[in-house]
Amino acid sequence: MTAPAVAGVHSFSTNSDDGSMLFLDFNLNGEFETSERVVNNNGSQGTTTVNGNTPALVAGTAYPIAITYFQGGGGAGFEAKWAA
Repeated sequence: MTAPAVAGVHSFSTNSDDGSMLFLDFNLNGEFETSERVVNNNGSQGTTTVNGNTPALVAGTAYPIAITYFQGGGGAGFEAKWAA
């Protein structure tokens, strides 16, 4: 979960080899829907960084996060970042 201290748009990124996606449950219904995908870094690839922005988040509200990752052949790695 993430609970932003500051309201507004926040930036997330994943850096992965191979693919990854990052979701935030904006509507707090316990499900991660396609419309809640913040970062789509999916695909068979070498290390790649993809950035995404959220809609305006409410300060102090805890938003569940889901991350998917897959590893094909070759190197492997994953990193996620968040900035207000």
